[in-house]
Amino acid sequence: MDASGRSFRGKIHRMRAIRTKKVTDQQTDAIVMVRAETRVDTWTCYDDAGDPVDITGFDFWFTVRRCPFADAVLQKTLIGGVSAGITLLNQTTNKGQFTVTINHADTLETTFPWGCGFEFDVFARDQSTQAYQQIQAAQPFILESAPTQFAA
Repeated sequence: MDASGRSFRGKIHRMRAIRTKKVTDQQTDAIVMVRAETRVDTWTCYDDAGDPVDITGFDFWFTVRRCPFADAVLQKTLIGGVSAGITLLNQTTNKGQFTVTINHADTLETTFPWGCGFEFDVFARDQSTQAYQQIQAAQPFILESAPTQFAA
C-alpha cells in the first residue's frame, strides 16, 4: 500500500529500517492541538543503532485519518522535493530532520471534520530504491476546541 492506504503493484524493495521521534514534543507520541492553531513539529529519523539517518532524496507523507485505511482528512507531503507542508532540514547540520507544518486553515471547522478517533501516521519512500516504509505508526491526533468557540 502507498501512504494514502491504496494498494500498489510493482517490485517492493526492502528499505533500511528507520524510525522517527518528534523533537518538539517528546512527552507523548500523540499530537494534541487546538482547532485553528498553527503547529510545527520537528521529526528526526534514526536507524536501528539510534543514529540519525541522512534522508536526502526521501519522500514523506504525514496523514490524518479517522481510522486505518480511511480517506485522509489532512495530508502533508514532500514528494520529489516539492513541499506541501513537510520541509526537509539541512542534512549536514540537522541530519535526519524534517518538519511538518499544520496551518491554522487546515483545522478550521469548514476544513476538518468534528469528532474523535482521528490518528496520524508518517510514511517515507527512498527515491533511490522506491521502497516504502511506515516510519511512525498510527498515533492519536486530538483536535481540541478553541476556548472562544463556545463563548457566550
